[in-house]
Amino acid sequence: MQAGSGISHAESLLEPSEGFQIWFEPYLNEAIKRPPTYRKYVHEDFSIVSENGVTVKTILGEHSPINIVTDAKMYDVQIANGATYAYLLSPNRTLAGLAIRGDGVIEGQEVSFENKDFVIIQSEKDETITIQSKGEELRMLLIEIPTQVDYPLYRKPK
Repeated sequence: MQAGSGISHAESLLEPSEGFQIWFEPYLNEAIKRPPTYRKYVHEDFSIVSENGVTVKTILGEHSPINIVTDAKMYDVQIANGATYAYLLSPNRTLAGLAIRGDGVIEGQEVSFENKDFVIIQSEKDETITIQSKGEELRMLLIEIPTQVDYPLYRKPK
């Protein structure tokens, strides 16, 4: 959904359901001049890769059907118990991870997290971030953004 100049919506989910909502709009002054749009996506619309106990669905990024103006990538990652996922984080990027289900460990940062925890990692150089499940399947939502942005909404007056 792109709210543009204004949109009204209601959400209804059938049980059992899981939902996550995040808004990306760095250019608010331009956004409110655009007409609102809506498109419904289904699971099959997204690129999914499974290998060695890890399944990655690309929500935003290369091969995603969703195009937005914000420099952001988003992945729905499921890691089987005992499996490890390696994520290459580019320089000057920030990776945020929300544990939707399960527990895990991020080795390079020695960060342990549990269900519903939010983890943030910043990198100044190419860095491989390894994430392991701990005791059961781990499902995480990973969001990658630039560490520094030049968006008008984030500029602070001096």
